[in-house]
Amino acid sequence: MLISGREASAELAEAGISERRARRALACGLAGPPIRTRAAHLYDATHVRELGERRIVWSAEMERRCPDGYFLSRRALQVDVDREVLLHELSVVPDGMSPWTRTWLSLRGELCGGVPFVATVAGFVVHGADLVGIRGGQMHLADPGTWFEGLAGAQLGSSLGRTWTIVAPRRGMAARVAAVRSPTGLPVR
Repeated sequence: MLISGREASAELAEAGISERRARRALACGLAGPPIRTRAAHLYDATHVRELGERRIVWSAEMERRCPDGYFLSRRALQVDVDREVLLHELSVVPDGMSPWTRTWLSLRGELCGGVPFVATVAGFVVHGADLVGIRGGQMHLADPGTWFEGLAGAQLGSSLGRTWTIVAPRRGMAARVAAVRSPTGLPVR
């Protein structure tokens, strides 16, 4: 059965998704491509219902999955595109990232084997990777580790904020960072 965009937004609101997030999710293709008519965009009711029923992953679970922190990308981009197109769009370094942040992410990716990278659209996880370095204006993303298992498609419980952020670890990072050695053999401080 097909429902209008207004009906789809209302159904997602019943599932606890704000109207703004619902409109963004529908526009980006998370409930599948709409059938466009002169009067409305029509969506498959089953896909909309499934979108509203996706499980929520709260910060405590993300902390267990990524105890050393992670990079969270929040972008409004089409998800119903070829995987290579999506990866290319996600790998562009976001505006406003300082050279210091780029350097830190790149070094951490190279020395620690990657920084978990979580990409969301309207709060829904659309991609996961390990950020292993930054060169020029491109982030180099590798296949995610086991931390990403079961996370694809879920909703993040805290999805509000700027277009990107580094979610810092809550505890224990100092000991793990102190144990990392540089390629020269000297401790990293």
